[in-house]
Amino acid sequence: SDGRDSDCKLDPEGPFKYLINADGLFPQPLLPDAAADVVEKCVGRFRFIGRLLGKACRDKFTVPLPLHAHFFELVKGGYHGTTLDMLRAFCRGRDTLLPSDDWTPQHLLEAYCTVVLEARERSKDVDVIGRKALYAELHAREFMSRYLNRSYQCSLGDFLSSSVATFKDPLTGAPLCAGGEDRALEVENLDEYVELVATFWFDTGVGRQIKAFRAGINDVFPFSSLQIFSAAEMEVMLCGERSIDWDKDSLQQHIKLVSNEQGARYNKKSQPFLMLLDELVAMPIADRARFLDFVTACPRLPPGGLASLGIEIAPENRSRCPVTRAAYTLQSYREAPSRAGPPGTHTQSLRRAATSRARSR
Repeated sequence: SDGRDSDCKLDPEGPFKYLINADGLFPQPLLPDAAADVVEKCVGRFRFIGRLLGKACRDKFTVPLPLHAHFFELVKGGYHGTTLDMLRAFCRGRDTLLPSDDWTPQHLLEAYCTVVLEARERSKDVDVIGRKALYAELHAREFMSRYLNRSYQCSLGDFLSSSVATFKDPLTGAPLCAGGEDRALEVENLDEYVELVATFWFDTGVGRQIKAFRAGINDVFPFSSLQIFSAAEMEVMLCGERSIDWDKDSLQQHIKLVSNEQGARYNKKSQPFLMLLDELVAMPIADRARFLDFVTACPRLPPGGLASLGIEIAPENRSRCPVTRAAYTLQSYREAPSRAGPPGTHTQSLRRAATSRARSR
């Protein structure tokens, strides 16, 4: 069980058909015996994504596609670490799971990984008798409340037996080995199971998609030219900065104040400019992304961050109104209020005030 069985049965093509990860998008593994037309469509889509990102990179643009960092690790050539490390890093989130929440395949796999890592550590230099005693302890260990934050108790052994778990992928239901659909999952073979899941999720199940993505980039320019960069650098080059970090000093340094058509311009002590900085600093990450999307039509910072963005601010231009997102309307005050509220409280006033124009280069 992945905690969403009933939802998936009611809507087989709904959101719980896919592997959902808050850290970014990742390919769903393809079944080993997937129909040729299914494989062709899937591979074609990933090749298209590769071409899209390749052409954007060639033309010095980024595509703000929120791909998972592990995706770029695989595109680069592989994860530097064990498959278990990769699976555990991918399945983060169990610590925030509430008792009222349903668990997902990631939560369950993260719990299994935690048990396996402990078993590996404690079974070092242990004889057969000691290993049997360890498995017996793990079999009787409380699992549901300890590892999945449930409000009820159930041991690991009882959970595995009652859920009739077998060597099948918890996402697609594909057998992970020959006869996997009939092989019972037990405490003694839990280590082998998580290794097979990791291999399927990050190697055999996604290899064709990764290869097609590389081929798509190679259609635009040699993929080998990206190999000198790390996976994190490759992500920034193709999709932009994952985080949106700025403070008042960096905003003052990199936002340019220019004249409008009438020759008027702000200076760094102008009240509208200072209030704009306060608003930008007070914004949560989601609002910063919306601001960037409004300014530049891209919700992420480009490579180089704020310094590469080149936002220009000018007072209201009365001769015409901007008509594109790259020459958009920013709100500011014509006259600063006598009592300015704390940062983050000026939004409604800004909307009612005079319009300033910002251009992004």
